[in-house]
Amino acid sequence: MKIVTLSGGLLGVLLMTASPRLEASIPPECSPQTVRMPVGQQPESVLAADLNGDGRSDLVTANGSSDDISVLLAGEDGSFRERRFPVGSGP
Repeated sequence: MKIVTLSGGLLGVLLMTASPRLEASIPPECSPQTVRMPVGQQPESVLAADLNGDGRSDLVTANGSSDDISVLLAGEDGSFRERRFPVGSGP
């Protein structure tokens, strides 16, 4: 997984079906897919980590204008489930 965009209330993620290699081009055995997911207003930063111990990278964004964070838990199929949590002014 590689995060590619974070703007306008959307988080864009490039999903790879095989382990990506550090090369200029994407190897043929990798099938990239870009997924865009809505998050809170004015996302300012993002963190990728295994938050629930299932071995998959989950995502968290800090959303400046909506004063919340978005937690996106990764599913087995590459999808993400979002929940927002209010955190007060300027997360």
